[in-house]
Amino acid sequence: MDLKAAIQTITDEYVVPAGQTADPGEVAWEVRGALTSRELDSWSDVDPKVVTAYRTVLEATPDDVTRALQ
Repeated sequence: MDLKAAIQTITDEYVVPAGQTADPGEVAWEVRGALTSRELDSWSDVDPKVVTAYRTVLEATPDDVTRALQ
């Protein structure tokens, strides 16, 4: 999955308080800091497209994430 598309997918799925909009940059960096690939392996009840998006963001380098957010 393309990194930009992956970031958008997880941003679309990200839960924020009513009236707020998720920021793709904040979501991408938060996910990288709070989630591991091992945890993703246990997400059997989550849409595979969403799991792939999370995995794509986790496996990207910090430089790749920075470029994708520009």
